[in-house]
Amino acid sequence: MKFGLHKSLLAVLIASALALPAAADTLTLKLTCVLGNTACTSVPSFGTITLVDTGANQVQLTVNVLNSGIKFRDLALNLTSAGLVLPDITSSVGENLVISSNGFSNPNYTGFFDLGVSGGQGWNTSGPTPYVTTLAASPTGTLTVAMFNQKDSLNNVYAAIHLQSISCDDGTCTPGRTGGQSIKVGGILDSYVTTNSVPEPQSAALLGTGLIGLAFAAKRMRRK
Repeated sequence: MKFGLHKSLLAVLIASALALPAAADTLTLKLTCVLGNTACTSVPSFGTITLVDTGANQVQLTVNVLNSGIKFRDLALNLTSAGLVLPDITSSVGENLVISSNGFSNPNYTGFFDLGVSGGQGWNTSGPTPYVTTLAASPTGTLTVAMFNQKDSLNNVYAAIHLQSISCDDGTCTPGRTGGQSIKVGGILDSYVTTNSVPEPQSAALLGTGLIGLAFAAKRMRRK
């Protein structure tokens, strides 16, 4: 009977531990760097690129620019390849993906990236409906936000995006204003946040009950 009680309490503890949420990383890049041939020039922000761990080998990618009339033609990201084989990656929205270590470049910028995302002229981002997709690795691959925490081959930016329908009529390209020009913008690190596993209230209560029960059972066995 006592052995059965201990087994039940142990099962409760194991279930509680499995119920705890996993840690999730979030990488936020600010689009504050106009790309030239080999360098970038700081400008007011055109928006953000955010990557969030959402599950096993899945990363949610969100692009949010300042005006819903601005479109982007292609996006390049970096993936660390130290000790890793770059995985085959699919997108929930179905864009064209190019995966090659230092094999993808943004037009007119000589830095190289590892992952190219191309959806064509019609990509429309920002406003109340930012562009969102989930990148997922193949069953034998690995994909986490930590892998995107990497600069390009020139050590300048973490991402590059080709924005279209931008206004550059005043001599500088103005964030939030639409026009007939295009611009290549780099993503600079804004923040990298790791969210540690925090027990949900129900899981924490269950775990605490199991621990108290084990302690009480052990005390009774010592007395007998």
